[in-house]
Amino acid sequence: MENILMTSIPVPELVIQIANEIESRIQKPTPSEPLPERMTIDEVTKFTGLSKSWIYKETAKKSIPYHKMGKRLIFLRSEILAWMEGNTITPPNYKHMMIDQLAESARKKLRK
Repeated sequence: MENILMTSIPVPELVIQIANEIESRIQKPTPSEPLPERMTIDEVTKFTGLSKSWIYKETAKKSIPYHKMGKRLIFLRSEILAWMEGNTITPPNYKHMMIDQLAESARKKLRK
């Protein structure tokens, strides 16, 4: 099916109008405000992508850094970042793993 557009507006001008309309409809990013240092548990879930229940369990085990203000849990962004970086597991280097496995296999064959 063909779309036919009949207008008295010259094509270059029509293209400019369409481009301006598209640009006006696109949401422009707002300047971001600096992130607060203190975070609530809801902000931590958004920041880390972890579930609220998991974070509560980790605070009960005292394995995640937090502070209490009365009954409220407060998390410091810098502490959560440091905790996340400290708990990051780097993927194994498969090349070295293969070399180690081959070396172990060769040692076993030599022992026989």
